[in-house]
Amino acid sequence: MNNTKKIIFFDIDGTLSDFSGNIPKSTIDAIKKVRENGHLAFICTGRSLAQIEKKIINIGFDGIVAAAGAYIEFKGKEIYHSVFGEEKIKFLAEFMMKNNISFIIQTKNGCYLSKKSGNDFKKVFARRLKNDLGIEVHNLDDFSTIEEIVGKIKIDNEVDKYHLKYPDTESMIYCDSCFSVEETRNYFMGKNLKVTPSSFKKPDNYSGEITKETDNKASGIEKVIEYLGMSIDDTIAFGDGPNDIEMIEYVKYGIAMGNAVDDTKNVSNYITDDVENEGIYKALKKFELI
Repeated sequence: MNNTKKIIFFDIDGTLSDFSGNIPKSTIDAIKKVRENGHLAFICTGRSLAQIEKKIINIGFDGIVAAAGAYIEFKGKEIYHSVFGEEKIKFLAEFMMKNNISFIIQTKNGCYLSKKSGNDFKKVFARRLKNDLGIEVHNLDDFSTIEEIVGKIKIDNEVDKYHLKYPDTESMIYCDSCFSVEETRNYFMGKNLKVTPSSFKKPDNYSGEITKETDNKASGIEKVIEYLGMSIDDTIAFGDGPNDIEMIEYVKYGIAMGNAVDDTKNVSNYITDDVENEGIYKALKKFELI
């Protein structure tokens, strides 16, 4: 790898942190060092800005690509923001209500869901934490578990008014649907909406995230390099999940975590170690970026 200035993009869940939210010290040290060496480090996540925890921000990054490319900032300055608008929110909320599917809408400033959806998501996350990580959640009345995973949560039972109250929605997540991801995609055909399996340790074909079809991590990266006047030849990305595939394919050098899903590994240029086993540190060291 040549010694020109690089711009490096990092997914969060399963990449910067494991699925219980732990960030290896080696990852924190490596990102600090790579920036000291003159390279740029960006978060590149499906989470909205409101969902990115302070402990992640405090590592120190030059910029953020959030909401799967719908929101971008550099040095704290917003440079791009794409939202669903009233029509798409109305369509999605009506679809979810009609089919009794629980969902969360995600905006730059917070996440909103009904009390019913909250109860369903608590059960889903409790099940996932137990099955994937062996973590028992004993108090299902406590929203802190969801907030740790999803971000700032606010209950709003006026679901039929979401399109009027939150036209700035950037993305939506849903759980335990009666439709598979592929069936949901077919229902949304022609609506400029993209459905991706949720970024759990093990992807769930009946839970997913919905974004605008024109927004993804790769399109966000393209906007960043255009804004900075840099070249695609100097881009690197780390990821693990289904919503990292476009990003890994798009950059000059895509690196999949050892714990990545097979589809992400298959399009990568290099597979590093698991997130828990210093995967980011080892890859940055191997390519002489630290």
